[in-house]
Amino acid sequence: MRTWSLALLAVGGACVPAPPAPPAPPLPRLATPGHLFLISTEDVAAHCQRWDVVPSVGGQGQLVREIDISGEAGVDTIDYHLRVRR
Repeated sequence: MRTWSLALLAVGGACVPAPPAPPAPPLPRLATPGHLFLISTEDVAAHCQRWDVVPSVGGQGQLVREIDISGEAGVDTIDYHLRVRR
């Protein structure tokens, strides 16, 4: 017959929760100037669109692209605001 022993080890008293993880940084692609390529579906076809990223202060900014409206140049914009959840 075998005899089994069980050893328990207690280290330093009560459990201490780990510190909360730091908040994730905002999307780096929208926090720095440059280009962003998005796939858009219009008229049942997929198109790749190049947008210029124009960040501002406080996590705000715009995506900007030049468009052709009936032969005339125009600008399309999307305003954005990055919010970090804690």
